[in-house]
Amino acid sequence: MDSRNCSIIVNTRSSHNKYQNMIRALSPSTPLVTIIVPFFNQELFLQECIESVIQQSFQDWELLLINDGSTDNSPLIAQEFVNQFPDKIFLFYQPNNKNLGASSARNIGVKNAKGKYITFLDSDDVYISDAIEKELLAFKNNPEADVVCGALQFWYSWENESNKNESDFVVNLGLETNRLYPPLSLLIHNLRANGRKPGINCIMMTHDFINSIGAFEGDFQYVSEDQVFWAKVSLNGKIYVMEKCLAKYRQHNSSSVAVLIKNDKEIENWEVFLNWLQNYLEEKNIKNQNIWDSFNYCKNNIKFQAKFSFLKKLYRKFFSLHFRYWLRDKIISWRLDKN
Repeated sequence: MDSRNCSIIVNTRSSHNKYQNMIRALSPSTPLVTIIVPFFNQELFLQECIESVIQQSFQDWELLLINDGSTDNSPLIAQEFVNQFPDKIFLFYQPNNKNLGASSARNIGVKNAKGKYITFLDSDDVYISDAIEKELLAFKNNPEADVVCGALQFWYSWENESNKNESDFVVNLGLETNRLYPPLSLLIHNLRANGRKPGINCIMMTHDFINSIGAFEGDFQYVSEDQVFWAKVSLNGKIYVMEKCLAKYRQHNSSSVAVLIKNDKEIENWEVFLNWLQNYLEEKNIKNQNIWDSFNYCKNNIKFQAKFSFLKKLYRKFFSLHFRYWLRDKIISWRLDKN
């Protein structure tokens, strides 16, 4: 292990006293919330991710870290936290330490979860300090909900030298917030709003509900797994949508989404997702015409984007992501009002 990563471990040790009072009085056997973090070669970001869990205002949780076949020092960082908090933080490995993808890793977490509620955090991202508390309050006030979700902040300012063309912003879901939505309605919105949905870091659900829908699809290893999962959640669940921002989504060039866009695989990825969704809807015998109209609308929209992909590249080159989201919101709002 090189000196940089040694310093990460040392800094983690020095922070132990700061956190130990938070967890001393907790009962480790019955955590209310399970937080699942899959990781693959995230030695640069994993410590900050885990510390954002430790620093939560609500402390009755367990953290399950799933090593997805890492070949760097991130498993050592994870193990250090396990050693410090053996009743709170647990480390699991993929079979034969293979890299099988986030869906498979999260399913290991779901299988081993003890909490009444389950939530997720990507290993390069961080929670807002009161995220878990706010989600549980939403469940308390809306006991009929299967799922609660909030907003996500696109996070550029984590770098010392921020991107001159980009700035932090919170994604508008394009929905009325602080209300409960019935099954189907948020899938329809997702398909008509160009894939708009809560980030995986901003979704909490009951343990019983995630078991009922079958958790994640293992065939989707690196991309689209969140769209697939949200389709299953929004098709089957009663979902309470909060206005509250719950997590920071770190923007960097090695993220799966950034790599997807760089390799011009975005349209192909959407086509794979829509093929899966069509099969899933048919398997579930979904007859709702609004669902199928929205599905066809989305499919035609993707075909249009594929036809003019060169214009999309220019659009991305000259306009910031924040502006593109703002403009997309205006177009989506106009289309939804028109319909």
